[in-house]
Amino acid sequence: MEKTEKRSIMVWQLFVWLFLSRIIILFTVNAQTLGGENLLVLAVSSVLSMGVTFLLSLPALYLHARWPGKTICEVGQAAFGEAGAKATALFYMAFFLIADGYYLGDLGLFLVKETDYGSLAWLILALITMAALYCWHKGLQAMARTATLLAAAIVVGFVLMVPIWIPLADPARSLPVFYEGIRPLWLGTAALTARSTRFVVLLFLLPDTKGRVLRGFVWWNLGVTAAFVVYLLLLAFCLGEYGAAMSYPVYTLLQLFSYGPFARLDAVFTGGWVMVMILKIGLDQLIFFRCLRVWFPAVRCRWAVLGVILTYGAAWLLYQNPVWHNQVGSTSFFLPVTVVALTGLPLVLVAVARWKERSRQHET
Repeated sequence: MEKTEKRSIMVWQLFVWLFLSRIIILFTVNAQTLGGENLLVLAVSSVLSMGVTFLLSLPALYLHARWPGKTICEVGQAAFGEAGAKATALFYMAFFLIADGYYLGDLGLFLVKETDYGSLAWLILALITMAALYCWHKGLQAMARTATLLAAAIVVGFVLMVPIWIPLADPARSLPVFYEGIRPLWLGTAALTARSTRFVVLLFLLPDTKGRVLRGFVWWNLGVTAAFVVYLLLLAFCLGEYGAAMSYPVYTLLQLFSYGPFARLDAVFTGGWVMVMILKIGLDQLIFFRCLRVWFPAVRCRWAVLGVILTYGAAWLLYQNPVWHNQVGSTSFFLPVTVVALTGLPLVLVAVARWKERSRQHET
């Protein structure tokens, strides 16, 4: 698809958008799924994961620096011809469907376990996917502006809540950092890195941005990591060992320590999660449709509903079957898939494309 000025957004808009998508992990983080019973260890793991994901993202940053106007599919075509472009597009279509199905399924499980809307979870998930399709039709710029407003509202809300929670925090409630040894630190780092699926978006959307990519990337990582550290510390000091036993400790914290003008923030939390998912899936559906056009260049926009149907189907299966959900969301599954999507495949394509460029230069 030809890139036009109308589709261009600023780098900071992209990274604000990705900040929102990354915050979903904070909504769903808990000690059990990330390798231990101590939320303090997860705070340290989040810092280590920032360094790891920065290294894993270097191929995406190099690809944009070397070919500013090309997506990973176009680099695949330069490396292996049309077959390479189609194979690359098919892989990333499957990747985003699995990732979106998992995170949407996670929201479905949350609705079933923690709220009174469990019986309507299937309908809520369907409405989210249809709203995401509407966002996709409104275009990249409209979604970026909406994400900016939503991110500002979430950040302001969190900042206002911190002074309320700090007096309630007691470090004595939490276990020592390495009470369980060093193993949970590595397990937490691996789990957070495995959930770094949003970094893959850089391979597709950086050509649509204007501005200094590296600076935006660094600030994005620092902002996400700071948010993780602050709220994991608050969770550990406010909830203690009780928080480590919760499936959704952020939601539990909002239920227990919200009062006065900030009462019922648990409902606001649920609404924020839903809105973030709409924007996240809308962005991924845009990428899905671009990959679909690699296979079928003349395909019309109405076929974008195909991605929505597949995403909803994957989410429905995963939230209906918690065993499948846990297997797909496990580090042993997500980590290698994320590493291949973010680093492995781009490295191969960039290396082959560069080798072909040098070969042509030597021939001339």
